[in-house]
Amino acid sequence: MFERERKSRAHYEARSRWYDWANRLAALLRGTSGIRERRKPVRRLGLEPAAHLPFADGKFDAVLHHGGFAEFGNKRGALAEMMRVVKPAGKVVVCDAGIPEDRQISLVNRLILFTQPEYKVPPPMDLLPAGAQDVRLSWYFRGGWYIIEFYRPL
Repeated sequence: MFERERKSRAHYEARSRWYDWANRLAALLRGTSGIRERRKPVRRLGLEPAAHLPFADGKFDAVLHHGGFAEFGNKRGALAEMMRVVKPAGKVVVCDAGIPEDRQISLVNRLILFTQPEYKVPPPMDLLPAGAQDVRLSWYFRGGWYIIEFYRPL
């Protein structure tokens, strides 16, 4: 590693424990918030809600999305984009916190619902793209997270 890069890494590693807090404080002293400051350059990207993935059709062997799916505004569109960018016969895997409908709610599920009520909805099996093949739904993390798997047709 070059000396300049080593010094830069050491600089940020030494400050990592309080870096985020210091940035929030600096933004407040400027009369704004870190979130507000980041939104301005993000708006300049010209992205639309449920923005399309910036990749060609059939670009990837597989696509994995892990966490935060419940936060998407256009879940059907997000799943369609994942299927669009995977190659024919490619696999898509989507994982997120959720609540199984076919069993009693566990302690893990109750904690999830207490802290994040948006996860009350079941896994989005009804939103999968037309033509999705070999669809499977399974659960992990003691029934607190789901895994949806499917393949793009040939």
